[in-house]
Amino acid sequence: MSRVRWLPVALGAWLLAAPPVRAAEVTSVAVGLPDLALLNQQQQAMTLTTGWGLASIGTGAALLARPTDAWTRAFATQQVVWGVIDAGIGLWAVQDFEKRRALPADPGHKPWLHDLYLVNAALDVGYMAAGLALMAQPDEQIKGHGAGVLLQGAWLALFDGANAWLTRPAP
Repeated sequence: MSRVRWLPVALGAWLLAAPPVRAAEVTSVAVGLPDLALLNQQQQAMTLTTGWGLASIGTGAALLARPTDAWTRAFATQQVVWGVIDAGIGLWAVQDFEKRRALPADPGHKPWLHDLYLVNAALDVGYMAAGLALMAQPDEQIKGHGAGVLLQGAWLALFDGANAWLTRPAP
């Protein structure tokens, strides 16, 4: 279990160690090429999302496979549900990258990805608050759901915050 607790920290540190994708480095409009550095960063992020999703599904399924208390079943259920969503988003995005690499660059490209990560990070704080509110309830099953939401929200906040930093506009 200790490795599972440190997984978000290790993956977040790995993401933060990557150099930022600056607009000046990725804009290839003059030669009509796509922003390959940005696409590569997005593909790396979506591969990581897929991995987190699959790990969440595996963890949740393993916990559900053995007889446990209501708290653990609820926590495990949250891991499976969020894992399916994360893995689905990641797999959908990764399969689309080869098509996007073949497209010409958009001269009107705006740093929408950075803004999207910032909005998502704010939503993630809401998920964590909801998880904490559920954990404050007296029912053990509701507390388990809250702990699951809190963990997934914390991972997403770390992920979205790190990617917002990586895609920040050049100064």
